[in-house]
Amino acid sequence: MPITIHPDLEAKLRARADAAEELECLAMEGVNSGGAIAIGPAYWTEKHRNLDERLKSANTR
Repeated sequence: MPITIHPDLEAKLRARADAAEELECLAMEGVNSGGAIAIGPAYWTEKHRNLDERLKSANTR
């Protein structure tokens, strides 16, 4: 039994389905990207130190 969907509603449904598919792909990329890492204060300290070094390096060029 066929149903008729207004074109505007169909466009919204397709856009939502496309977004959900993209989110699923991104989530799977994250799952398959490698092992888990522990996030804590030391992690963020190291991240900030690396960023500071990169910024200093970029400013000296």
